[in-house]
Amino acid sequence: MLMNCRIMLVLVALLTLSSCVRVESGSVAPTIGTQVIDLVKAKELGAISEEEFRKARLRVLAAF
Repeated sequence: MLMNCRIMLVLVALLTLSSCVRVESGSVAPTIGTQVIDLVKAKELGAISEEEFRKARLRVLAAF
């Protein structure tokens, strides 16, 4: 009886933990936040102008 309870407890724990893990294959798309941070960095470095930054930021946010 005690062995059955332990086995059930282990199974429940494994099933619970398995739902917490997400495995993806291939590349992962950047999040909206990451895209906006990248745009801010590009603007600060002078790689893009203020106007280019605004347009790109709106484009990223519109995709949300």
